[in-house]
Amino acid sequence: MHPTACMYPQRVYTKKLKKVWASKRLRAAGWKRTNTLIVDDQAVNFCTNFGNGVLMPIFEAEPHVLQLAAKALQEAATAHRGADEASAEHAAAASLTDRWLPRLSAYFEAEALHWRHSVRPPEKRGWHLRY
Repeated sequence: MHPTACMYPQRVYTKKLKKVWASKRLRAAGWKRTNTLIVDDQAVNFCTNFGNGVLMPIFEAEPHVLQLAAKALQEAATAHRGADEASAEHAAAASLTDRWLPRLSAYFEAEALHWRHSVRPPEKRGWHLRY
């Protein structure tokens, strides 16, 4: 450890959902503490909203998937297609090897009945061991 590490702590950036819930527009659209989840690969990102966080392993694409995504984005740029179309193709390419999103989807579907009133109380740690 560097001698000055304690003197100059690292800055921690978190994703604060209170910004979402404080917005009048989003609140009117139905966003609130009881129905909002944040999915991330680092628990520190949702430490201020622990009850709303779902920890998920990091997605690591295989090289051929990244090549497909790069090709789709390049084709979108040369054909002047919209960014949404390119993003959809990128997501489709990435989903070829992503084994976590289907499991996360199965977890959400199985637990949905238990989360009728609020997503905060149920224990979400270790979900990937059950699904």
